[in-house]
Amino acid sequence: MKNDILQQHNSLTQARYDMTSAEKNVFYLLIAQIKNRGFNEKVYRISVRELAAIKGHEIDHIQFKATSKKLLTQVLSVPLQDGKFIEVSLLNSAEYVKRLGAIELELSKEIKNFLFELKNNFTQFSLQIGLQLKSKYAKRVYEMLCQYKDTGIMRISVEELKKRLWLINPRTGADKYPKYNLLKKKVLDVAQKELKERADIHFTYEVIKIDNKYAKFIFKIFNRTGTIITKDKTVEDTASSSHTFRKLVEKYKLSSWQAQKIIKEVPEKEIHKTTYDIQIDVLNNKVSNVGGYTAKVFDKKYNLEIFKNT
Repeated sequence: MKNDILQQHNSLTQARYDMTSAEKNVFYLLIAQIKNRGFNEKVYRISVRELAAIKGHEIDHIQFKATSKKLLTQVLSVPLQDGKFIEVSLLNSAEYVKRLGAIELELSKEIKNFLFELKNNFTQFSLQIGLQLKSKYAKRVYEMLCQYKDTGIMRISVEELKKRLWLINPRTGADKYPKYNLLKKKVLDVAQKELKERADIHFTYEVIKIDNKYAKFIFKIFNRTGTIITKDKTVEDTASSSHTFRKLVEKYKLSSWQAQKIIKEVPEKEIHKTTYDIQIDVLNNKVSNVGGYTAKVFDKKYNLEIFKNT
């Protein structure tokens, strides 16, 4: 099992929640069991021995039991196609069975849509690497970068990254690391060091300032040999003559500058995935204004700030 490649819907990769490293480890093993045993199981069992064997050290039974209780209360804020969010419980039940040294977990109905029978719009990552990363932030950053592993570039606003990592409390708005230097030291540098040492990919990043405020990150993703996975493209080289550009303008009714911005900021593979989903909504009569809807979906999903100055 330790060599398994896990997959989850991109909406889970982009979700906003706070799990400890121990909770993430159990969640990874749960996804692995779903992959290996299918989705007809009512209860999935994860043992202390199984986790210890993969991680290579003893696991505290008391902590393991406490983890099951915390997972039962986990609620994830998951983004939808229209930019709204839905609150999704992870589990219906969680019980620690002492005689087995195992947690028995029953998935919630809502979470199944993001884990089962995924045909497109999913993220793949290594179970073993996910388990070996120690920091909960390293684990989440690893998942997020894996979504863009094929393109080599991930762009995300500072605010959105904080929200995904639950550094901004959604109820109070309190920011755990309001100063950029603290965010860099406590989150980004930790994740960067761990991925460099333990993962199949690592990253560099730059932060973009807008109006003298740290606003957006650009992550460049490298493979194990230190080679960037792909070079970023420029609008001048590709936008005005590409099939994608014409498709965005002619079929999805975007303005030229909106199409150019999307091509510059969003990997082409992701553009095709997103426009496919938009087309489904159009066919289902959920869209009255194709151009406005398309711009809104891309803006929300990829933090493009299309409407900032309009």
